[in-house]
Amino acid sequence: MSEIRKPNAEEIDLFTFLKPVTTAITNLFVAISNYIKLVVKHLLFLIAVTVFFSLVGFSTRFILPHQFQMEAVMSSHEIPYKMCVLMLNNLQEISASKDNKAVLTKSLGITEAEAKTIVSIKAGMLKDSFFVNDRDTVHNFFGVTLTCSNAALTEIIQKGIVRFLESNDFALKRKEAKFKMLVDLKQSLQIKVASLDSVKNIINNSITTRSQGKGIILGEPINPVTVYQTEINYFRELIDIERQLSVYDNIEVVQPFIPPIKSNYPKFNLILLYFAASGLFLSLILIPLRKNAKKGLMSTEYGHKLNAGTQT
Repeated sequence: MSEIRKPNAEEIDLFTFLKPVTTAITNLFVAISNYIKLVVKHLLFLIAVTVFFSLVGFSTRFILPHQFQMEAVMSSHEIPYKMCVLMLNNLQEISASKDNKAVLTKSLGITEAEAKTIVSIKAGMLKDSFFVNDRDTVHNFFGVTLTCSNAALTEIIQKGIVRFLESNDFALKRKEAKFKMLVDLKQSLQIKVASLDSVKNIINNSITTRSQGKGIILGEPINPVTVYQTEINYFRELIDIERQLSVYDNIEVVQPFIPPIKSNYPKFNLILLYFAASGLFLSLILIPLRKNAKKGLMSTEYGHKLNAGTQT
């Protein structure tokens, strides 16, 4: 007679283990199904709340002031761009309130009426970090976002921003030092180029012709090609110095502010979308709350009637 194997007590019944999980999933699907049925039952309420919030969002275009928002790209030749961004953001933080608009007037060198049209000036770092000239390790770009109520004053405000970034002591000292260095280097190269002219004359006079038409250099052998190559290198350095002197300003506007024809700020379509989404989300929350409130009210009325009948 074969022995009957007794079940091991340590073995776990998989069905027993998964039963709570399957029960929870079933209850979740039932709850979702009941919630969907409840929403469908109160569909008119959901539509009414969503439409009401959408109308409120649409009405903002008649309430909020229409403004102009535009962006510019600037580059800094001597000041690190992070410092420029910090300076502009600090200026915006100080002059955010109407009482401090005089700070903008003084900092940007504009009139009080022009300063009142400025809503905000914000600066930020560009996502791509690159250099125009690898030798210039601090020459990089940053973006400036201007929001104002009068697009006609865009150019005046842009000049004021450039003036503000250029007029600090740190920038002025670096600018003066760079100018002096470039001028001294230019004069030194000009002296070297002039000295090479006399060397070329000496080399030319030291060459005697042979009958075959080839020349030899008397005395110590000097390669004339080296002299001419050195002269070309000096001229290249002079051209580079002239280029740097031509962009002598610290701040250079790469892309100016381009004022739009019509106001583009705030984004009223986006505001409408936010209000409509908020109304839809709020209605989805209120529908089960309204049902629970009605149930509570009905149970309260039933309790009152029951108490009244008992007393009678």
